[in-house]
Amino acid sequence: MLAGIDTLHVGFCSPESGARMRVLRGWLSDVMALLPAERVVDLAGRQWKVQNGTEFASAVLAHGAIRVLVAREGLATSSGGVNADVTVELGSQACHQELGSWQGAWRYGKEIATELLERAPAFAKLSRVDPCVDVTDIDFARIDRDLWVTDLRASKRRGPDGVADDDWLVWYTGSHPNSFLWGARASGACARVYDKVLEIRQKSRKVWFGPMWAQNNEGVIPANVWRVEFELKRKKLKGEVWPDDLRGMGPHLTVDTVEGLERALPFLWRLYTEERLRLCEPRGANRSRWPLRADWLDVVVNVDWKGNAVPGGLWIPGRQREADLAKTLPQVIGQAIRAAALRRGAGLRDSLGGGLADLAEFYLAERGRDWLSEVRAKMAELGVEPADAVVSAVGVA
Repeated sequence: MLAGIDTLHVGFCSPESGARMRVLRGWLSDVMALLPAERVVDLAGRQWKVQNGTEFASAVLAHGAIRVLVAREGLATSSGGVNADVTVELGSQACHQELGSWQGAWRYGKEIATELLERAPAFAKLSRVDPCVDVTDIDFARIDRDLWVTDLRASKRRGPDGVADDDWLVWYTGSHPNSFLWGARASGACARVYDKVLEIRQKSRKVWFGPMWAQNNEGVIPANVWRVEFELKRKKLKGEVWPDDLRGMGPHLTVDTVEGLERALPFLWRLYTEERLRLCEPRGANRSRWPLRADWLDVVVNVDWKGNAVPGGLWIPGRQREADLAKTLPQVIGQAIRAAALRRGAGLRDSLGGGLADLAEFYLAERGRDWLSEVRAKMAELGVEPADAVVSAVGVA
Protein backbone atom coordinates (compact mmCIF):
# COMPACT_ATOMS: atom_id res chain seq x y z
CA MET A 1 0.00 0.00 0.00
CA LEU A 2 1.12 3.50 -0.85
CA ALA A 3 0.29 6.31 1.58
CA GLY A 4 0.46 10.03 0.96
CA ILE A 5 -1.24 13.41 0.94
CA ASP A 6 -3.50 14.06 -2.04
CA THR A 7 -4.26 17.73 -1.34
CA LEU A 8 -2.83 20.33 1.03
CA HIS A 9 -4.21 23.85 1.65
CA VAL A 10 -2.33 26.27 3.91
CA GLY A 11 -3.38 29.83 4.83
CA PHE A 12 -0.85 32.61 5.60
CA CYS A 13 -1.31 36.02 7.20
CA SER A 14 0.89 39.13 7.00
CA PRO A 15 2.17 40.87 10.17
CA GLU A 16 1.08 44.16 8.59
CA SER A 17 -1.89 43.04 6.51
CA GLY A 18 -3.42 46.41 5.58
CA ALA A 19 -0.58 48.28 3.88
CA ARG A 20 1.07 45.31 2.23
CA MET A 21 -2.20 43.81 0.95
CA ARG A 22 -3.21 47.12 -0.66
CA VAL A 23 0.10 47.19 -2.56
CA LEU A 24 -0.29 43.51 -3.53
CA ARG A 25 -3.85 43.94 -4.78
CA GLY A 26 -2.86 47.05 -6.76
CA TRP A 27 -0.04 45.18 -8.46
CA LEU A 28 -2.32 42.26 -9.37
CA SER A 29 -4.98 44.68 -10.63
CA ASP A 30 -2.42 46.18 -13.03
CA VAL A 31 -1.50 42.69 -14.25
CA MET A 32 -5.18 41.82 -14.78
CA ALA A 33 -5.54 44.89 -17.04
CA LEU A 34 -3.14 43.28 -19.53
CA LEU A 35 -4.16 40.91 -22.32
CA PRO A 36 -4.77 37.35 -21.05
CA ALA A 37 -1.61 36.01 -22.72
CA GLU A 38 0.48 38.65 -20.93
CA ARG A 39 -0.86 38.00 -17.41
CA VAL A 40 2.25 36.16 -16.29
CA VAL A 41 4.38 36.99 -13.23
CA ASP A 42 7.55 35.54 -11.71
CA LEU A 43 7.24 34.33 -8.14
CA ALA A 44 9.38 32.02 -5.99
CA GLY A 45 11.38 30.73 -8.95
CA ARG A 46 8.38 29.92 -11.18
CA GLN A 47 6.14 31.64 -13.70
CA TRP A 48 2.49 32.08 -12.73
CA LYS A 49 -0.64 32.85 -14.71
CA VAL A 50 -2.80 35.49 -13.04
CA GLN A 51 -6.48 34.53 -13.27
CA ASN A 52 -9.77 36.10 -12.27
CA GLY A 53 -10.63 36.00 -8.60
CA THR A 54 -13.29 34.09 -6.69
CA GLU A 55 -15.90 35.04 -4.11
CA PHE A 56 -13.18 35.54 -1.50
CA ALA A 57 -10.06 36.12 -3.65
CA SER A 58 -9.21 39.26 -5.61
CA ALA A 59 -6.97 37.20 -7.89
CA VAL A 60 -5.71 33.65 -8.31
CA LEU A 61 -2.14 32.79 -9.32
CA ALA A 62 -1.80 29.38 -10.97
CA HIS A 63 1.22 27.24 -11.79
CA GLY A 64 0.38 23.66 -12.71
CA ALA A 65 -1.28 22.02 -9.72
CA ILE A 66 -0.47 24.94 -7.39
CA ARG A 67 -2.94 27.79 -6.81
CA VAL A 68 -2.42 30.93 -4.72
CA LEU A 69 -5.51 32.89 -3.62
CA VAL A 70 -5.04 36.54 -2.62
CA ALA A 71 -7.80 37.86 -0.34
CA ARG A 72 -10.20 40.59 -1.41
CA GLU A 73 -10.13 43.92 0.42
CA GLY A 74 -12.12 43.73 3.63
CA LEU A 75 -12.27 39.93 3.40
CA ALA A 76 -9.88 37.07 3.94
CA THR A 77 -9.63 33.96 1.80
CA SER A 78 -11.79 31.40 3.52
CA SER A 79 -10.74 27.83 2.96
CA GLY A 80 -11.66 25.08 5.37
CA GLY A 81 -12.44 27.55 8.13
CA VAL A 82 -9.19 29.53 7.90
CA ASN A 83 -9.11 33.28 7.31
CA ALA A 84 -5.87 34.35 5.69
CA ASP A 85 -4.33 37.00 3.45
CA VAL A 86 -2.89 34.36 1.13
CA THR A 87 -3.98 30.73 0.76
CA VAL A 88 -1.72 28.25 -1.05
CA GLU A 89 -3.48 25.19 -2.50
CA LEU A 90 -1.23 22.28 -3.45
CA GLY A 91 -2.43 19.24 -5.38
CA SER A 92 -0.71 15.87 -5.37
CA GLN A 93 0.84 16.48 -8.78
CA ALA A 94 2.53 19.63 -7.47
CA CYS A 95 3.75 17.81 -4.39
CA HIS A 96 5.17 14.76 -6.13
CA GLN A 97 5.96 15.86 -9.67
CA GLU A 98 7.45 19.29 -9.11
CA LEU A 99 8.41 19.53 -5.45
CA GLY A 100 9.41 15.95 -4.62
CA SER A 101 7.12 15.48 -1.61
CA TRP A 102 4.23 17.11 0.21
CA GLN A 103 6.66 18.17 2.95
CA GLY A 104 8.62 20.08 0.32
CA ALA A 105 5.35 21.51 -1.00
CA TRP A 106 4.46 22.83 2.46
CA ARG A 107 7.78 24.64 2.71
CA TYR A 108 7.45 25.98 -0.84
CA GLY A 109 4.01 27.35 0.08
CA LYS A 110 5.65 29.35 2.86
CA GLU A 111 8.28 30.62 0.41
CA ILE A 112 5.52 31.87 -1.92
CA ALA A 113 3.68 33.61 0.93
CA THR A 114 6.88 35.20 2.21
CA GLU A 115 7.66 36.67 -1.21
CA LEU A 116 4.11 37.95 -1.74
CA LEU A 117 3.87 39.48 1.72
CA GLU A 118 7.51 40.73 1.60
CA ARG A 119 8.34 39.14 4.94
CA ALA A 120 7.87 35.89 6.85
CA PRO A 121 4.12 35.37 7.51
CA ALA A 122 2.86 35.89 11.05
CA PHE A 123 1.28 32.44 10.94
CA ALA A 124 0.61 29.47 8.70
CA LYS A 125 -2.56 27.49 9.34
CA LEU A 126 -3.47 24.19 7.78
CA SER A 127 -6.93 24.58 6.26
CA ARG A 128 -7.34 21.25 4.49
CA VAL A 129 -5.49 17.96 4.26
CA ASP A 130 -6.48 14.86 2.28
CA PRO A 131 -4.61 11.77 3.55
CA CYS A 132 -4.98 8.77 1.26
CA VAL A 133 -3.86 5.18 0.79
CA ASP A 134 -3.81 3.22 -2.49
CA VAL A 135 -5.05 -0.34 -1.89
CA THR A 136 -4.36 -3.22 -4.29
CA ASP A 137 -5.87 -6.27 -2.59
CA ILE A 138 -9.52 -5.23 -2.09
CA ASP A 139 -12.00 -4.90 -4.96
CA PHE A 140 -14.39 -2.40 -3.39
CA ALA A 141 -16.83 -2.72 -6.31
CA ARG A 142 -17.77 -6.17 -5.00
CA ILE A 143 -18.28 -5.14 -1.37
CA ASP A 144 -21.82 -5.41 -0.02
CA ARG A 145 -22.93 -1.90 1.00
CA ASP A 146 -24.35 -3.24 4.28
CA LEU A 147 -20.81 -4.05 5.44
CA TRP A 148 -19.90 -0.34 5.64
CA VAL A 149 -20.51 1.33 9.01
CA THR A 150 -20.09 5.13 9.18
CA ASP A 151 -21.09 8.22 11.11
CA LEU A 152 -20.30 10.49 8.15
CA ARG A 153 -23.57 11.94 6.90
CA ALA A 154 -24.07 12.58 3.20
CA SER A 155 -25.41 15.74 1.64
CA LYS A 156 -28.97 15.44 0.37
CA ARG A 157 -27.83 16.86 -2.95
CA ARG A 158 -27.03 14.30 -5.62
CA GLY A 159 -23.83 14.41 -7.60
CA PRO A 160 -24.05 15.17 -11.35
CA ASP A 161 -23.70 11.48 -12.22
CA GLY A 162 -24.03 9.97 -8.76
CA VAL A 163 -26.86 7.95 -7.27
CA ALA A 164 -27.82 8.95 -3.71
CA ASP A 165 -28.28 5.96 -1.42
CA ASP A 166 -28.93 6.94 2.19
CA ASP A 167 -25.54 7.88 3.67
CA TRP A 168 -23.49 7.70 0.51
CA LEU A 169 -23.25 8.63 -3.15
CA VAL A 170 -22.27 6.01 -5.72
CA TRP A 171 -20.97 6.58 -9.27
CA TYR A 172 -21.13 3.84 -11.89
CA THR A 173 -19.45 2.84 -15.13
CA GLY A 174 -22.26 0.86 -16.70
CA SER A 175 -23.35 -1.45 -13.89
CA HIS A 176 -19.90 -1.34 -12.28
CA PRO A 177 -19.60 0.97 -9.24
CA ASN A 178 -16.35 2.93 -9.47
CA SER A 179 -16.59 5.62 -6.78
CA PHE A 180 -18.20 6.04 -3.37
CA LEU A 181 -18.61 9.18 -1.25
CA TRP A 182 -19.60 9.36 2.42
CA GLY A 183 -20.24 12.63 4.23
CA ALA A 184 -20.53 16.13 2.82
CA ARG A 185 -17.64 18.41 1.87
CA ALA A 186 -19.40 21.36 3.52
CA SER A 187 -19.40 19.52 6.87
CA GLY A 188 -15.61 19.55 7.02
CA ALA A 189 -15.07 15.79 6.67
CA CYS A 190 -15.92 13.32 3.94
CA ALA A 191 -14.53 10.02 2.68
CA ARG A 192 -14.00 8.80 -0.87
CA VAL A 193 -13.19 5.31 -2.09
CA TYR A 194 -12.68 5.13 -5.83
CA ASP A 195 -11.11 3.10 -8.64
CA LYS A 196 -7.82 4.95 -9.13
CA VAL A 197 -6.84 3.04 -12.29
CA LEU A 198 -10.12 4.00 -13.96
CA GLU A 199 -9.79 7.62 -12.76
CA ILE A 200 -6.31 7.85 -14.33
CA ARG A 201 -7.48 6.27 -17.58
CA GLN A 202 -10.60 8.42 -17.98
CA LYS A 203 -9.70 11.71 -16.30
CA SER A 204 -6.36 12.63 -14.77
CA ARG A 205 -3.96 10.72 -17.10
CA LYS A 206 -1.39 10.58 -14.29
CA VAL A 207 0.29 7.47 -15.66
CA TRP A 208 3.35 8.09 -13.47
CA PHE A 209 1.41 6.44 -10.65
CA GLY A 210 1.96 3.05 -12.35
CA PRO A 211 5.73 2.82 -11.83
CA MET A 212 5.26 4.39 -8.38
CA TRP A 213 2.88 1.57 -7.40
CA ALA A 214 5.28 -0.97 -8.91
CA GLN A 215 8.03 0.18 -6.51
CA ASN A 216 5.78 -0.97 -3.68
CA ASN A 217 4.50 -4.12 -5.42
CA GLU A 218 7.62 -6.18 -6.22
CA GLY A 219 8.20 -4.32 -9.48
CA VAL A 220 4.79 -5.16 -10.95
CA ILE A 221 2.20 -2.50 -11.83
CA PRO A 222 -1.02 -3.72 -10.19
CA ALA A 223 -4.13 -4.02 -12.35
CA ASN A 224 -6.50 -3.24 -9.48
CA VAL A 225 -5.91 -0.14 -7.34
CA TRP A 226 -8.54 1.61 -5.21
CA ARG A 227 -7.85 4.82 -3.34
CA VAL A 228 -9.19 5.35 0.18
CA GLU A 229 -9.14 9.09 0.88
CA PHE A 230 -10.44 11.47 3.53
CA GLU A 231 -10.95 15.20 3.00
CA LEU A 232 -10.43 16.92 6.37
CA LYS A 233 -10.89 20.65 6.87
CA ARG A 234 -9.68 22.73 9.77
CA LYS A 235 -12.91 22.80 11.75
CA LYS A 236 -12.76 19.00 11.99
CA LEU A 237 -9.08 18.97 12.88
CA LYS A 238 -9.69 21.49 15.66
CA GLY A 239 -12.65 19.51 16.93
CA GLU A 240 -10.83 16.21 17.42
CA VAL A 241 -9.90 14.98 20.87
CA TRP A 242 -6.17 14.48 20.54
CA PRO A 243 -4.44 11.68 22.50
CA ASP A 244 -2.11 12.56 25.36
CA ASP A 245 1.08 12.12 23.36
CA LEU A 246 -0.13 14.69 20.78
CA ARG A 247 -2.06 17.07 23.01
CA GLY A 248 1.11 18.70 24.30
CA MET A 249 2.75 19.35 20.94
CA GLY A 250 3.40 22.91 22.09
CA PRO A 251 3.37 26.26 20.27
CA HIS A 252 6.24 25.33 17.98
CA LEU A 253 4.94 21.87 17.05
CA THR A 254 1.28 21.92 16.11
CA VAL A 255 -0.77 20.47 13.28
CA ASP A 256 0.03 23.80 11.55
CA THR A 257 3.64 22.72 11.07
CA VAL A 258 4.84 20.01 8.73
CA GLU A 259 6.47 18.20 11.67
CA GLY A 260 3.26 18.38 13.70
CA LEU A 261 1.17 17.06 10.81
CA GLU A 262 3.59 14.15 10.37
CA ARG A 263 3.08 13.24 14.02
CA ALA A 264 -0.70 13.65 13.80
CA LEU A 265 -1.26 11.66 10.58
CA PRO A 266 -1.17 8.14 12.10
CA PHE A 267 -3.72 9.20 14.74
CA LEU A 268 -5.99 10.85 12.15
CA TRP A 269 -5.85 7.85 9.83
CA ARG A 270 -6.70 5.34 12.57
CA LEU A 271 -9.46 7.58 13.91
CA TYR A 272 -11.18 7.88 10.54
CA THR A 273 -10.71 4.25 9.46
CA GLU A 274 -11.57 2.69 12.86
CA GLU A 275 -14.41 4.99 13.93
CA ARG A 276 -15.65 7.28 11.15
CA LEU A 277 -15.73 4.80 8.27
CA ARG A 278 -15.34 1.05 8.82
CA LEU A 279 -15.59 -2.02 6.63
CA CYS A 280 -16.92 -4.71 8.96
CA GLU A 281 -17.63 -8.39 9.44
CA PRO A 282 -21.33 -8.82 10.37
CA ARG A 283 -21.63 -10.25 13.90
CA GLY A 284 -25.01 -9.92 15.58
CA ALA A 285 -27.67 -7.20 15.37
CA ASN A 286 -25.64 -4.30 16.81
CA ARG A 287 -23.75 -2.86 13.82
CA SER A 288 -21.71 -0.52 16.02
CA ARG A 289 -20.04 -3.58 17.58
CA TRP A 290 -19.19 -5.38 14.36
CA PRO A 291 -15.43 -6.11 14.13
CA LEU A 292 -13.33 -4.84 11.24
CA ARG A 293 -12.75 -7.14 8.30
CA ALA A 294 -9.22 -8.51 8.17
CA ASP A 295 -8.43 -6.81 4.84
CA TRP A 296 -9.73 -3.44 6.13
CA LEU A 297 -7.73 -3.85 9.34
CA ASP A 298 -4.67 -4.09 7.11
CA VAL A 299 -5.61 -0.69 5.62
CA VAL A 300 -5.95 0.70 9.16
CA VAL A 301 -2.71 -0.47 10.75
CA ASN A 302 -0.22 -1.40 8.02
CA VAL A 303 0.31 2.12 6.71
CA ASP A 304 3.69 3.79 7.08
CA TRP A 305 3.17 7.53 7.48
CA LYS A 306 6.68 8.21 8.73
CA GLY A 307 8.27 10.61 6.24
CA ASN A 308 5.77 9.42 3.66
CA ALA A 309 7.15 11.44 0.78
CA VAL A 310 6.12 9.39 -2.22
CA PRO A 311 9.27 8.60 -4.25
CA GLY A 312 9.11 10.51 -7.49
CA GLY A 313 12.17 11.48 -9.41
CA LEU A 314 12.87 13.02 -12.77
CA TRP A 315 10.91 10.29 -14.57
CA ILE A 316 7.57 11.65 -13.29
CA PRO A 317 7.43 14.75 -15.56
CA GLY A 318 8.39 12.54 -18.53
CA ARG A 319 5.60 10.11 -17.75
CA GLN A 320 3.13 12.97 -17.42
CA ARG A 321 4.20 14.42 -20.77
CA GLU A 322 3.59 11.00 -22.35
CA ALA A 323 0.11 10.96 -20.84
CA ASP A 324 -0.64 14.50 -22.02
CA LEU A 325 0.46 13.58 -25.56
CA ALA A 326 -1.66 10.41 -25.53
CA LYS A 327 -4.64 12.52 -24.54
CA THR A 328 -4.18 15.25 -27.18
CA LEU A 329 -2.73 13.27 -30.13
CA PRO A 330 -6.13 11.96 -31.37
CA GLN A 331 -7.49 15.52 -31.39
CA VAL A 332 -4.45 16.81 -33.30
CA ILE A 333 -4.73 13.99 -35.88
CA GLY A 334 -8.45 14.61 -36.29
CA GLN A 335 -7.93 18.32 -36.94
CA ALA A 336 -5.06 17.57 -39.36
CA ILE A 337 -7.21 15.09 -41.32
CA ARG A 338 -9.99 17.68 -41.59
CA ALA A 339 -7.51 20.34 -42.76
CA ALA A 340 -6.01 17.91 -45.31
CA ALA A 341 -9.48 17.10 -46.64
CA LEU A 342 -10.30 20.80 -47.06
CA ARG A 343 -7.02 21.19 -48.92
CA ARG A 344 -8.30 18.52 -51.32
CA GLY A 345 -6.04 15.73 -50.18
CA ALA A 346 -2.86 17.04 -48.55
CA GLY A 347 -0.42 14.34 -47.53
CA LEU A 348 0.53 13.40 -43.99
CA ARG A 349 3.90 15.14 -43.94
CA ASP A 350 2.48 18.22 -45.64
CA SER A 351 -0.04 18.44 -42.80
CA LEU A 352 2.12 17.56 -39.79
CA GLY A 353 5.80 18.05 -38.94
CA GLY A 354 8.21 15.13 -39.21
CA GLY A 355 8.18 13.92 -35.59
CA LEU A 356 4.44 14.42 -35.19
CA ALA A 357 3.80 12.78 -38.56
CA ASP A 358 5.67 9.67 -37.39
CA LEU A 359 3.56 9.54 -34.22
CA ALA A 360 0.36 9.99 -36.22
CA GLU A 361 1.35 7.25 -38.68
CA PHE A 362 2.09 4.86 -35.82
CA TYR A 363 -1.14 5.83 -34.01
CA LEU A 364 -3.28 5.13 -37.11
CA ALA A 365 -1.47 1.90 -38.00
CA GLU A 366 -1.89 0.59 -34.46
CA ARG A 367 -5.66 0.93 -34.95
CA GLY A 368 -5.79 -0.57 -38.45
CA ARG A 369 -6.26 2.83 -40.11
CA ASP A 370 -4.18 4.88 -42.57
CA TRP A 371 -3.90 8.52 -43.56
CA LEU A 372 -5.02 8.07 -47.17
CA SER A 373 -8.30 6.35 -46.26
CA GLU A 374 -9.03 8.77 -43.42
CA VAL A 375 -8.54 11.85 -45.62
CA ARG A 376 -10.65 10.41 -48.45
CA ALA A 377 -13.45 9.53 -46.04
CA LYS A 378 -13.37 13.05 -44.56
CA MET A 379 -13.44 14.60 -48.05
CA ALA A 380 -16.54 12.57 -48.89
CA GLU A 381 -18.12 13.61 -45.58
CA LEU A 382 -17.42 17.29 -46.25
CA GLY A 383 -18.38 17.12 -49.93
CA VAL A 384 -14.92 18.17 -51.12
CA GLU A 385 -14.07 17.22 -54.69
CA PRO A 386 -10.68 15.46 -54.97
CA ALA A 387 -7.84 17.23 -56.73
CA ASP A 388 -6.51 15.90 -60.01
CA ALA A 389 -3.39 14.79 -58.18
CA VAL A 390 -3.42 11.49 -56.34
CA VAL A 391 -3.50 11.70 -52.57
CA SER A 392 -0.54 9.89 -51.00
CA ALA A 393 0.52 9.14 -47.44
CA VAL A 394 3.64 11.24 -47.95
CA GLY A 395 2.42 14.25 -49.90
CA VAL A 396 0.42 15.26 -52.90
CA ALA A 397 1.82 13.30 -55.85
